[in-house]
Amino acid sequence: MNETELTYWIVLGPGRKLIANFKKEEEAEEFRRKVVVARLEQLERIRAVLTDGEYRGEYNFRRNGIIIKKIVISMMTSEDIEAAKNEDLVDGSFLITNGEEVE
Repeated sequence: MNETELTYWIVLGPGRKLIANFKKEEEAEEFRRKVVVARLEQLERIRAVLTDGEYRGEYNFRRNGIIIKKIVISMMTSEDIEAAKNEDLVDGSFLITNGEEVE
């Protein structure tokens, strides 16, 4: 584990809407499975009002529409503080982004 990085997993729903954060990947996977099961159970309850094509589309969307992304946030160290130039400190160009999605 890299001590200068914070790593966590996010669960995204339809429209890439954030629905949960997890420190452990296994917990994110467990939550994703639970959400998918609930969404598919709901689909079965409304199946009678859908055409076969609508059902297949909804099934695939509900089964595959919940995704997990790994997020890595780099933390500054004492060395980074020492290496920062005054110009960088004034204009903020040293700032690190909030987080990066890792595929």
